[in-house]
Amino acid sequence: MKPGKRRWAALRYGQKIRNVLLTYYLTPILLILLASGVFFYYWAKRSLDDEMGQRLASIAMSAASHVRGYQVAALELRDKENLTYEGLLKRFERVRDENKIAKIYLFNAKNESLLDTDASIPLGTLYQQNRLHVSELDQATKGMATASVLFQGTNGEFYKSAFAPVIDEGQVLALVGVDGSATFFKNLHLLGRQLAYFILTCVGAIVLVSMIISRKIVTPVALLVSRAQRMGEGHLDEPIEIHAQNEIGFLGFVLDEMRKNIVARDRELQVMLRGIAHEVRNPLGGIELFAGMLEEEVTEPEARQAVAKIQQEVRTLNSLVDEFLDFARGPSLQPAQVQLPSFLQDIKLAFQKELEAKNIGFDVDLNGTRELSFDPDQMRRVFLNLVRNSVQAMPGGGKIQIRAGVQNAGHAEFVVTDTGVGVAAEHIDKIFDPFFTTKERGSGLGLSFARKIVNAHGGEIRFESNPGAGATVTILLPQA
Repeated sequence: MKPGKRRWAALRYGQKIRNVLLTYYLTPILLILLASGVFFYYWAKRSLDDEMGQRLASIAMSAASHVRGYQVAALELRDKENLTYEGLLKRFERVRDENKIAKIYLFNAKNESLLDTDASIPLGTLYQQNRLHVSELDQATKGMATASVLFQGTNGEFYKSAFAPVIDEGQVLALVGVDGSATFFKNLHLLGRQLAYFILTCVGAIVLVSMIISRKIVTPVALLVSRAQRMGEGHLDEPIEIHAQNEIGFLGFVLDEMRKNIVARDRELQVMLRGIAHEVRNPLGGIELFAGMLEEEVTEPEARQAVAKIQQEVRTLNSLVDEFLDFARGPSLQPAQVQLPSFLQDIKLAFQKELEAKNIGFDVDLNGTRELSFDPDQMRRVFLNLVRNSVQAMPGGGKIQIRAGVQNAGHAEFVVTDTGVGVAAEHIDKIFDPFFTTKERGSGLGLSFARKIVNAHGGEIRFESNPGAGATVTILLPQA
């Protein structure tokens, strides 16, 4: 696969299966769990609130049932020494203590205190908080026991009140109020914290289980993707082994069978190319032999020139046959530590005469790099091909530059640039295709074979060009 297409594929198919699993599987579960927790919390709060209201209303009804009309009349005198006052107070205190509520109090239609279990409340005190319970008091004066909404007392505690009428001969003479401390809210807050801890624990467990499940699914898929990518880069000798006993394992088996078929077809192609080369080389040898014999027989200049042309074409055909054979066999690497100054100097010397004849400059910038690891013979073929292409692209002179260095990622980088005529945009994607060439003469195997050599090193080669602005070839080679 070409580098540009690899980058496009990485963007197009960059969505990870693990992310998809976590998004479409984990997120709904977490939302459902969170919604359930919130619903349960507010349901519990509402239920406890209603239950407490009913309980306080029942206590208020019970307390009101012990109050008679004449007792209300006696309490209107506002005398704590009154036996009626003392008797009702003791009875209210007993109800308060038995039911563990804050206080019980009796008040008239003007909201003035007639009796209060809270000793700090003087008789005749106006209950200002009753202004907050207008609707509840209205219902109580109509003869119905009712509970108020939750309110906060002066001490900062939350309370809930209930009111019940004192009825005598069908008339409401006074109202009994019951204040209950909403201590259940403390328990509710504790329940809320425990519920939050429970949800967080469940979330952690779900995330952990999801990660384990996704890893079990994603690991063989990632391995399959890696192997497929290696296949696309030309590494067909690496078997694809997926041990999953499911569809992914079957896909790995099918992909490995496809790899084997490609390898078998490639071998058949190599055999065919070698056979063709052998069949072509035999007559070429005969032609070369007879051309040599003919050269010794003829004396006319024109005839000798024609014989020389035959010999030149035979050598060209032999060179072409060699290229076909090398391309079919593929590179066999023998890496070694290579001294870059002498290596690149040899490349320059190979084109010295052409460089001088065409007035082409040749610069080398090693950026402090003196030694790298690669196969010198195979990489020499790569650089000879690149420099030859650059020379041919600058018939009127120009400049070739080779820069070398080591990246942070541990890759050696070579950049070969020229100031030639460049390559048309529509030809860039085909530049490494076998047999593609824009020259009148050439096999079209040079850059294709150069890519095979670079890929065999585990590296990457990129080509960039604009018409009239030269070309740039970048080679990345991994270093141990």
